[in-house]
Amino acid sequence: MHSSILSDLNPEQKAAVTYDKGPLLVLAGAGSGKTKVLTHRVAYFISEGLTKAENCLLMTFTNKAAGEMKERMSSLIIKAGLPADAAARLQAGTFHSFCAKILRIDGKVIGIPPGFLIYDEQDQKSLVKEIIENQNLSTDEYNPAAVLSVISDAKNQMLSPTQYSEFVNGLSAQAGEFQQVVFKVYLEYEKRLKEIGALDFDDLLIKAVLLLKGNSEILEKWQDKFTHIFVDEWQDTNKIQYRLIKLLVGNRKNLTVVGDISQSIYGWRGADYRNVNYLIRDYKDIKTINLEQNYRSTQNILEAANSVISKNTSHPILKLWTKKHKGERIKLYTARNGLDEADFIVNEASRLKRRHYKYSDIAVLYRTNAQSRVLEEALLHAGIPYTLVGGTKFYDRKEIKDVISYLRLLVNPKDSVSRKRIEKL
Repeated sequence: MHSSILSDLNPEQKAAVTYDKGPLLVLAGAGSGKTKVLTHRVAYFISEGLTKAENCLLMTFTNKAAGEMKERMSSLIIKAGLPADAAARLQAGTFHSFCAKILRIDGKVIGIPPGFLIYDEQDQKSLVKEIIENQNLSTDEYNPAAVLSVISDAKNQMLSPTQYSEFVNGLSAQAGEFQQVVFKVYLEYEKRLKEIGALDFDDLLIKAVLLLKGNSEILEKWQDKFTHIFVDEWQDTNKIQYRLIKLLVGNRKNLTVVGDISQSIYGWRGADYRNVNYLIRDYKDIKTINLEQNYRSTQNILEAANSVISKNTSHPILKLWTKKHKGERIKLYTARNGLDEADFIVNEASRLKRRHYKYSDIAVLYRTNAQSRVLEEALLHAGIPYTLVGGTKFYDRKEIKDVISYLRLLVNPKDSVSRKRIEKL
């Protein structure tokens, strides 16, 4: 046993890292070291010879998280005295990137060319907007983002345009009017994607599931390649992602998932926190380990959080605790409106500055980007410097998307979305 991998773990973390008797569900509260457990578990399995690095598949929700985990595992593997290239042989990435890999290799079996384009959210909106306008409909009345959201929901339920039409026909005339338009757009949208040779993000998941489900030899190939599967942020998976994992796991049941239902915040994009419950239902022999010791917050904050989440009755609840001090009591200010709220924040920031804190010691969190305008105006008026975190992403910048559109059109002259973008320049 390589003690370096286990040396800095608490008893619950150690139990989660070393369990090797079948599927494992780690319910990990915020700040309890879930990423640490996941990376140490992968490194432990490799160091103990329970699996090879190239047979491990680690699924995350962002490329950044995947990169950070690979770095951590690389460090652990080297400390354990194993070859440095072991971490490089690990497959760590997002669900979408993994499905894209499957489809580029084996997608031709279901008619998907290896060089297919991947349409991001902005590409999808542009195509839907073009279709709505071509059908002489108002984009004010039929907002492209709203139409695309319904199409995405239908895809996540694995409803084809025809199946979606059958659902719409069961609605009342008034309730189904918008959905009838969505059906027509959905039908044309799928037709156009096929002509262009493109898949959207939903297609990557759906097509991969259909490919694996309908072709046993291909499924067995991928099952043999990845004998041990590890999934981060399980509470944020949707139905299709769960189906994908079940297909890949097969009868081996070498599955580890980490999550916390109380941290599920992506229901609006199809995430189903009930996948935790479904996992317990579908894998009768699954072992559940709770991580409840928090390393991030004070006890007062944890007690407030525990009080809020304890009202939930639909899923297992973790009771977080810490060895840290109680900390300052939580203060609540109920503002009359947004202006009052902004004034309070400015006054509080000024008070803390007078107490010799720096403005850079202060963080303000808000729920929606729209709320930042009033706050920014108040800070500017008071002469308080600030940095807005989370600006426009690099690949979402207009100039970057313009360049990419030129490159896409060079590769695929049928890409009408890219052509239309260039024509507007």
